[in-house]
Amino acid sequence: MNQSVVLGFTTLDIPSYTAIPKCSLPDSFRHCLTNNYQQQLVILEKAAHDETVYNQTHNTNYTHSMARYEKFKLVTPDVLDDVFAYLNGAQKRPILDLGKYESFRDDNLTIILYKDLLQQLPECNLWHLLRAYYLEEPILITEDLYNLFESEPLVYQADLRQIADLLVSITGDHDVSRYIADALLLDFSLPMLVTYIVGKEDKLWPFFAENPTYIDDALGIKTENSTDVYRGYKIPNALVILSLFPKVPNKYISYLLELALGENRRSRLAAQKILNKIPNIHLEVEKTLASSKQELRIVAANWLAKLGHNTSIGVLKKALQIEKKEPVIVSILNALSRLGEDISRYLSRKYLKNEAKKALKAKIPVSINWLHKHSLPDLTWQNGDNVDPDIVYWWIVLAVKFKRPDGNELFDLYLGLLDVESQKKLGLFVLQMFIYQDTKRLSSDEAEKKAQILAPQELQDYQITSKQFPEIFPEDKNMTLEYVINNLKSHFQWEYIGTAKEAKGMLALSKYIDVYQAVQIVNMYLKGHSSRRSQISSVLEAIATIYHPAIIQLLLTVANRYSSNIVRKKATALLEQIADNQNCTVEELTDIMVSNANLDPQGVLVLDYGGRTFKATLTNSLQLVLTNSDGKIIKSLPAANKNEDINQVNLCKKELSNSKKEIKKVISFQTARLYEKMCIEQNWSYTQWYSNFYQHPIMNRLIQRLVWLEIDSQQQIINNFRPTEDGSLINLDDEEIVLNPSHNIRLAHRIYLSDEQTSRWLAHLDDYKVLPLFAQFSCPLPDINHVKDNQLEDCYGQFIGRFILQRNLVQRGYQFIDDWDRVEGFFKIFKPLGIRACIRVSNFYKLSTDNETIQLYQLYFTQRLAMIDKPMQIDKVPPIILAECYADYCSLIKNK
Repeated sequence: MNQSVVLGFTTLDIPSYTAIPKCSLPDSFRHCLTNNYQQQLVILEKAAHDETVYNQTHNTNYTHSMARYEKFKLVTPDVLDDVFAYLNGAQKRPILDLGKYESFRDDNLTIILYKDLLQQLPECNLWHLLRAYYLEEPILITEDLYNLFESEPLVYQADLRQIADLLVSITGDHDVSRYIADALLLDFSLPMLVTYIVGKEDKLWPFFAENPTYIDDALGIKTENSTDVYRGYKIPNALVILSLFPKVPNKYISYLLELALGENRRSRLAAQKILNKIPNIHLEVEKTLASSKQELRIVAANWLAKLGHNTSIGVLKKALQIEKKEPVIVSILNALSRLGEDISRYLSRKYLKNEAKKALKAKIPVSINWLHKHSLPDLTWQNGDNVDPDIVYWWIVLAVKFKRPDGNELFDLYLGLLDVESQKKLGLFVLQMFIYQDTKRLSSDEAEKKAQILAPQELQDYQITSKQFPEIFPEDKNMTLEYVINNLKSHFQWEYIGTAKEAKGMLALSKYIDVYQAVQIVNMYLKGHSSRRSQISSVLEAIATIYHPAIIQLLLTVANRYSSNIVRKKATALLEQIADNQNCTVEELTDIMVSNANLDPQGVLVLDYGGRTFKATLTNSLQLVLTNSDGKIIKSLPAANKNEDINQVNLCKKELSNSKKEIKKVISFQTARLYEKMCIEQNWSYTQWYSNFYQHPIMNRLIQRLVWLEIDSQQQIINNFRPTEDGSLINLDDEEIVLNPSHNIRLAHRIYLSDEQTSRWLAHLDDYKVLPLFAQFSCPLPDINHVKDNQLEDCYGQFIGRFILQRNLVQRGYQFIDDWDRVEGFFKIFKPLGIRACIRVSNFYKLSTDNETIQLYQLYFTQRLAMIDKPMQIDKVPPIILAECYADYCSLIKNK
């Protein structure tokens, strides 16, 4: 039934929702309850026995496990009958005392919910699930309701109003709406809430539209329905919920405007996103250009640029005429440019020189007092004239004050005034200087000098400590001055003595750097300075403005593999932003933006010396082969002769070197990616496969080393084939085939081909001397008929050396399952499906250097459901993932 509700002066049409039907579970689940009970009884009996033994050994008198066991034995078949009837709504809530302690929230003893067997029933719906929790875990549908949003897909996917209605009918508690609000506005972290809302917008906002008190409480707005109880609701969470509303309730507008023009960037952007839905919001924003606060004027100008109303041009021009502060002027000019206004008079050399002269008389920001004007590179305008260094230094000062590594349109216009080489030169200079300042450390001599000054006092401290605590620090007694000096010197050499954190805005001028140089420099920064998380994030934000395959590949590598979770999340967010700008998904972006390493469609790189021309051709063996103008193969590019420009020759050599490096990166990254796509059974449309793979100079060579399947709309295999060096597609009989453009393409695997086809393909690859990119036909499906608890234990109890174990699994793409320094196993993630393959092993410590003997345990699988990883039923694991990971597991014994 549709409803309307008035919020302030805004009327919202609230969509209806479907009530959850009440239906019966199958009788088979009654037998399941008995089995669950008996399994839990065995567990409790063992715990009671262990407790008795412990008491006897340690002369203690614990009774908890024994008491629970005795109480659990009182659960009779009649009680289980009542439980089953209650789940089906046939009787009132029975008494089911499992002997739990209320204070122990991690007590997992259950009968109905044991091993998620209830949730796996096709007949089970939200009504059954909430009744089960009310009987066995009542706290999880009240104060701890957020746990169910995280862990139960039925709750995760439901309309909040469905949950509220069912909880009221089940519990009789009319305060359940508060429990729901508590979960989303208080208990959820902001990243969790952002993850939770995706695809469920219309299942969330109607609940808060019908219960506006909770948003009011979060924003501190008092109404006649408000209470004096402080609930601690989080403003960022409330803004996320408000962003889902189709219209902005009027009573929130003034408060949102405060946030939208405030200092907190995250809240500011969130509030602006909400207010952008109001047609004439730009009129309110324009008023802020007259604010006495510089920061507010900057925010207003930037916001007007995003809103894109041409009617704001006049107001911006008036503001520009009286504005004195540089950062505000930059923001206004940027807004005018984005709105289509001609600002060429502000880009003239005369204007830029005058502005730079005036600006540089003022105090330079402290954050770049290490950067001197005389260190700037020589740059030229597009007509070849030299650029006044004052102008470039002023740009850097402006960028630092602007504090945005991703820059804006005005800085792009400034850079566009330079010739191409100068754009690259300035970009390289800015990136290198930022990283140099951020990674500056003491030299060996400086560290030793500092150590010599501080060592005597340090030695004295050691001696005092050894006298006060001789038993704890016996080694301090014999400490020598030389030892302390060396120890301090080693420490000081690793300390950072500089930072560029507050100078991040200068990175906006690196946008037109040579892409391959940027990737090389950033990779070195990432590898050597992982603790500089904030600065790394700024660098990634800057280079993400460069829409180039090499940058996309770098961001993908960081997002999937980098050690810092903060940096991984930043790279992921940047990829999502780029994909959104290109109207595609990140997966589609990854297919589209594969670097060609400057090769033409035929896989050739032409290197022009001016007088002579050379070619580097990518062969089917994935090597670049050099030939001269006569077509003869040469080992390397020759030196310049007297008629050739040495700078041009050096550029050619550099381009060849960059191409070689980029080809290696593409091969490594795409090999791992195609392997994952085989495992998850990724389908590509014919158009996608043809344009992104077949026509790509590097990918074309890679796909020749793999066998492919043509799949029709019914998921039936029509052809299995391989692309060849001459561009044809051939089948097992060496017959050329033509693909149907309406069909999909998928990588082949042994489990989808007969033994005969598998043997013939292996012979085919051998006959054609094709080295497969990876094995497609070596991993059969394991026998899962006798698997217990969804865990494969074929190698259980086997021993293997730690170094061999670690090397083999890391090479196959596995990562540590760890708890701080303690390793409990290894996992490989198949991100698109949210599946993890996990191999449990006996514990060891990461930092240990011993090649200790490790015992292998089980192979099992988990999948991200709702917002947590849950164990998978072994028969639900995608078959290729099961076959490949089982082979990984068994290979540990073969290779030990």
